This record gives sequence, C-alpha cells and structure tokens, in this order.
Amino acid sequence: MLLNNLRKVSYFIFWGWLFAPAISISQIPSGYYNTAENKSDQALRSALHDIIDDHIDYPYTSGSTTDTWDILKVSDADPNNVNNVILIYTRESVDGPQESDGWNREHVWAKSRGDFGTSRPMGTDVHNLRACNSNVNSTRSNYSFDDCPSSSCNEIYGNSYSISALVFEPRDEDKGDVARIIFYMVVRYEGDSGEEDLEMTESILSSSSKSPRHGVRSTLLEWHEQDPVDDFERNRNNVIYSYQGNRNPFIDHPELVGYIWGNQQQEPWNSSLSSETIFFSEYAEGSLNNKYMEIYNPTNATINLSGYAWANVSNDQEIPETHEFWNNFPSGAQIAPGGLYIIAPEQADSYITNVADYTTTYLFNGDDAYALVRGTETSYSVIDVVGMDFTKAGYQRGPWDVAGIANATKDHTLVRKATVTSGNAGDWASSSGTNVDNSEWIVLDKDDWSHLNAPSETLTISNLDELDVSIYPNPIRNSFLEISPSINANSIELYNVQGKRISQSSGTVERLEMPMTSGIYFLRFVFDQSVVNKRIVVKAP
Repeated sequence: MLLNNLRKVSYFIFWGWLFAPAISISQIPSGYYNTAENKSDQALRSALHDIIDDHIDYPYTSGSTTDTWDILKVSDADPNNVNNVILIYTRESVDGPQESDGWNREHVWAKSRGDFGTSRPMGTDVHNLRACNSNVNSTRSNYSFDDCPSSSCNEIYGNSYSISALVFEPRDEDKGDVARIIFYMVVRYEGDSGEEDLEMTESILSSSSKSPRHGVRSTLLEWHEQDPVDDFERNRNNVIYSYQGNRNPFIDHPELVGYIWGNQQQEPWNSSLSSETIFFSEYAEGSLNNKYMEIYNPTNATINLSGYAWANVSNDQEIPETHEFWNNFPSGAQIAPGGLYIIAPEQADSYITNVADYTTTYLFNGDDAYALVRGTETSYSVIDVVGMDFTKAGYQRGPWDVAGIANATKDHTLVRKATVTSGNAGDWASSSGTNVDNSEWIVLDKDDWSHLNAPSETLTISNLDELDVSIYPNPIRNSFLEISPSINANSIELYNVQGKRISQSSGTVERLEMPMTSGIYFLRFVFDQSVVNKRIVVKAP
C-alpha cells in the first residue's frame, strides 16, 4: 500500500511470490570508469583491467575472520528472507548459515581451468563464486559452457549437461549471469602479479586440461544478449564491491561486451553514450510533405541528444562511403525515459506537426538513406539506418524493399516491431529482411499514421518517490505473471515497445497473461495517487 510518509518501498513479483524488503540497488560510484572513457579495443580492456585489478581478497574458509562464505550470505541473499541464499542453476532459496551442508560454492570459472584452486586472489574472488546446490555443482564439474547437444543431454534441475560432450548449459535464467562472470574473469586476470592469464576459447577442453581457458566464447556472447542484467546481479555487484573494492564492469555497462569482443571493437567507448540504445521506431514517407522520423529511447534515463545527429545521402555520393548531409539536433534536445522524439517537415499535415518535437524545411524522399549516428561530422558511428548504409562500399540509392515488399521505403509507413530493442548499426539487409517474419519492420500503407507518437499511450519510466513495483526475475519466461494482492493497484496495463496498450486488467487480477512474442514491454500500475511504469523483457516460452 502507499505509505503516508512517502518512503520508497519495493515489491518483487516472482510468479506469485511477493518479496520484501527490496534488494538495495545503489549507483555506480562516480568516476569509477573514468580512465576507460574514450578508449577502444585492447586499450579499453587494459584500462578496465587496471580499474578492477588488485582487489581486497578474503580467505576461502576461515573460522575467525570474514571469508567467502560470509560474503556470499550477503551477496546471494534471498530478498524475501535475508537468512537464506538464492542458488545459481536452481534458484532455490535455502538456509544461509547451513553452509557446506545445505549449499556450497560454485566456481563459475572452474578452478581447474588454470589450476588456481582456492588460492588467493583467483580462487577466492567472490565475483566468480556463487552459492550453489552441491549436487548440481558436482554435475557441472569443469565442463565448458555451451548449448547442450540434444542427442547426449541429461537434465538436472532444468539445466542440461552432456558427459560425452563435456558441456553444461544452465537454465535460461542463469545464462547471462554466467557469461558476465566469465567476462569479468578474463579482464580481471591478465597474467600480472603472478596470476594466470585467463582467456575464453571456442574449444571444448578435456576434463583433465589445466589450461587457463574457458569456453565456449561465441555461446557465452549469445547468452549475454539473451539474458540481460537483472536486479539480483546489480545488487550482488554492489555487495561484493563493498567488500572487495572492485566491480564487474559487464554488469554495470553490459554494452562493454560489444566494445571488447563484438562489432564495436574499433569504436571509442563512452559511458554516457554507449549505454543509450536509441533507435528509429517509425519512418513514414507519404504524400506531399507528410513524412516523419520517430526515435525511441528504451532506457530508464533521459538522453541528451547533443552527442547525436542524423546523416543522410539524398543524391549519388560525391565522396564514396560518407554522408552527403549532416543534421544536428537543436540545442537542448533530449528524449525522456521511454519517450519519443519526432522529426518532421514544416509543411507536413498538422496531425504530424502537432506531435513533432522538431520541424525542418526538408526531410527525405523514399530513395534517401538516413542514419542515426553518434559522434562528430568527421568521426561518428552508425547506430541505426533506414536504407542501405552509405558509410560502406557498394552503396546504391533506393527505394529499398522491406519485409518482402518492393520499394517499401517509398510511399509507406514503417513501424519497428516490439521485439527490436536496439538499432541495426548499419546492417540494413538484416533489418529490412526478406519477409514479414525476418524483418524488423511492419510495413503500413501510405499515409497510415496510426502508430505515430502512440497517442496518449506512450509510457515513460520514472523513479517515483512513493512506490516502486519491481518485477523479479526480469526477463520473464513464463506464459503468465502472478500478481500478489499486496500490490493493491487500481488497474494494471501492458504496453508494447511502441507504446500501444495490449491489455488492461483490474488491479485485483491474480494472473496476468504475458505476450507470446519475445521483446521489451512495459507494465503500468495505476494507484490512487501515482502511476508506476516498469520496463520488462519477455522471453516467450
């Protein structure tokens, strides 16, 4: 219920379980990653290593001083019962003080992979340790993390493993957690100070191998994307920081994975920009000047557009692999959390200009390529593009096909699907697709503006002073979400990423049906004196 003194209370909806008190989520310490700013590739990795290196280490087991058992009882605590711990791979809640009998410690990066055992600091680094069911820990052994081949798989508590293939595949809820722990270990331990130099590998190692390698790299990168960071991980990161004095960068800034191992390796990382995943949510090229571009901010932070621009090619390129026109956003332009920014011609229909944030004398034709970029006119990276990426060789003017519809960028409205959570980084071929199933876009008829600005239904994500309803775990992988009566909302509404309301239910509903399509959605809880909007990720069963 709403407290009279306006204290902030968090409730956790966990398929029918109500958790209180809340996990405490604090902020990344100011300036913690400053020395990594504007670096790329190996220089970025080296800077991150220096930031998290030489942490305060604790004994693996000790009867007289703080040890890893003690830290795990706090870092892995059940938010519903601080005397319990949540176990990796099973999500069981068990008695914390019953250490070694009720649970044990899993080295996610297997301690035999480098043969460091339980020696300090590698074998006692709590970022790599998780409270675990002893049977599952034993079954996992030192197997590589990989998708389990169905022909030889066995299951334990929903995890898959293969003795013959030497692989272990955690439940979906733990895949991202595992990946980010492995990423941390690779960057933290680089072979200095007498420590092992840990690296990921594509190979499946033998059980007897003591090489400081762990796999499978490509699978771990996929798992990181499939299972985003959740509140449990963030809280755990904060707790361990309070003891060891170092953090897992890939929990604080998940996008760093792309800058170190992905397609952004050559780009300088900037914490104020790289985590901001704005992208085109809608594009319309209609009759006369009835055109617009809609940009969406799916994050929970206001994004200042001073570091962004939109660039385009309207004619044949005079200089290959570059833009023809550069367009800065107006001074002070920003997008609110979960909000939209609409650009339109001054002469567009009033239906469009009335909701536009910025109007210009000219926008585009259906055969012009437009890119949302960040950086400066002489040095920028493409976040999202409509039409072929003009920064690459082989550019040819449109119009372009979308979802199997010929010349769809001309005389059509394109709406981004709810499953899309970020820009295409210039990969127009994959974004446009070849049919309605593999395209990121829905193609509407000419002058169909029914999705524009999601009238009166666009959600924003805000930190309220009164009541904060939190969904745990998030992503949601069930076909329904059970709502505790203690939430006591007037109504509960579900919206897609374009801000369109999918369903509206009474606040007393006990079970809320989840969408059958994976993607980002928003839950709106309406109370007497406040509205709480929560971003959720649905992994459809």
